[in-house]
Amino acid sequence: MSTKIFSLILLSVCLCTASITRHGGGPVRPCCVKYTPRNVSSKVTGDTYKEQHAGLGCVHAIIFSSDDGQICANPNDKWVKELTANMKKI
Repeated sequence: MSTKIFSLILLSVCLCTASITRHGGGPVRPCCVKYTPRNVSSKVTGDTYKEQHAGLGCVHAIIFSSDDGQICANPNDKWVKELTANMKKI
């Protein structure tokens, strides 16, 4: 019986460690799960953007800032390529 308890405790520790490692030990940040359906370049503020790589339910996206929050855009869209050409990646 003590072997079963030890095994359960060890499994719990491993799962918690894996979860903390995967998320960098900090809070999980929201990610882009879909793209904006249209060209919203006129709403983009600032001269920087971020790139998000696909994984764990998140799509590969370019993230712009706007007065309304973040904009998730498809990196293959022509307007996104044109806009990022004159911006700085952070």
